[in-house]
Amino acid sequence: MSELHRYINISNASYQRHLAHPQMQELFKLAELYSDKMSEFVRLPTRGNPVPQLLFQSSMTTFMSAFQLAFSGHTSAVHATVRAALEAALYGYVISRGEDHFGRWKNPPQDSKKKVRASEAFRFLKEEGIDEHVQLKANYEALIALGAHPNKPSISLHTRLTTRDDVDESEFIAIYGPSKQSAVYIANAIGTAALTMVVAGATLTDCRARLFEEGRTLYKRLLDYLESNAAPPRPASNGTPTRS
Repeated sequence: MSELHRYINISNASYQRHLAHPQMQELFKLAELYSDKMSEFVRLPTRGNPVPQLLFQSSMTTFMSAFQLAFSGHTSAVHATVRAALEAALYGYVISRGEDHFGRWKNPPQDSKKKVRASEAFRFLKEEGIDEHVQLKANYEALIALGAHPNKPSISLHTRLTTRDDVDESEFIAIYGPSKQSAVYIANAIGTAALTMVVAGATLTDCRARLFEEGRTLYKRLLDYLESNAAPPRPASNGTPTRS
C-alpha cells in the first residue's frame, strides 16, 4: 500500500470516529449550517463585477475543505487552509470597493505595499463601523501563530520527541483522534467562517442584512459551544505519527 493510500485510509477512519463523537456531531451541524447558508448567497445572480462573489465562492469551498481536514483530525493542515479561505473573503471585500482596488488585484503593482492586502479589509470594516473587524484580525493573526505559516509552531505543536535504544527520534503527528482540544480547533475554524459571512454582507450589499444576521447568529452559537466545551489550545498527543 502506498503512503498516500495509507494516509487516505487513516484520515477516512478518523473522519468516521469524529462523526461518531457527540461533541463533533454538534459541530458538524454548525459547519453544515455555514455551508448551506453561504451557498445560497454565492449562487445569487451577480450585478456588476463578478469577481468579489467568485472570491466568496472560493472562500466557501476552501472553508469546506478545512472542515474536511478538521473532522479527519489533520489539525496541522487546518490553520493554513482556514487562513486561505479567510483571505479570499477579505480580498473579495476589498476589491468590491471600487475599480482602483480591483485594478490593484487584477494587475498587482511592483511595490508590494500597494498590493491588495488583508490589512486593508480590517481598516475598511472598521471605517464602516462593522465591529467584527477586531475578531477577524485576531483570528487572522492567531492562525499564523498556530502554524498557518511554516513557522516553529507549525512543527513544535505536532512533534513528539522520544528516545529509543539511546537514539533520539521525532514523530510528526499527522492525524489526531477526536478530543476536546481538536473540537476547539474545529470550532474556531467554523467561527472564522461565520465571521466571513458578515464580510460577505458588507460585500454583497443586496443581502447585507440577512448575511449579517446569519453570520452573527452562527458565531454566537460557536461562542456558546466553546464556553461549554473549553479546552487548552494545544492539540492532544494521541495521533497517527509520521516518524522522521
